[in-house]
Amino acid sequence: MRRAAVRIWKYPVLRRLLCCMEGMAWILSGCAGLAGLRLCGDVPVTAQRVVLTVLTGASAYAAGRRCGFHGRRHGMAEGMLCAGLIWLVLLCGCLVMHGSGRALPERLLLMLVCGAAGGIRGVNRRLWRSPD
Repeated sequence: MRRAAVRIWKYPVLRRLLCCMEGMAWILSGCAGLAGLRLCGDVPVTAQRVVLTVLTGASAYAAGRRCGFHGRRHGMAEGMLCAGLIWLVLLCGCLVMHGSGRALPERLLLMLVCGAAGGIRGVNRRLWRSPD
């Protein structure tokens, strides 16, 4: 007898963690690209800050959109929760590496807004259906 497949997106805690991991993957891939640019030539500090700010917003949006799409309700809250979790991971990393997280409170508002927008967009995204 065949067992039914377990849907990982059905469990809210696992869904949020997976979406936050996707957001962190966005940030890590962007940081790797920025490191490659710095190896090729001199990149101004202001350009680095702009790129990192855009990366944090985009990662919060992507995580919120994924979580909103799979949750199918409460998109704004889900997106803000994912953005907050990503921000906490970034804060812990800054505290461990630098001893202070003074640049991150300004990014919290940006990440919450982008995560909420992504969650709303994910909830309102159409489900794919096969053309029968």
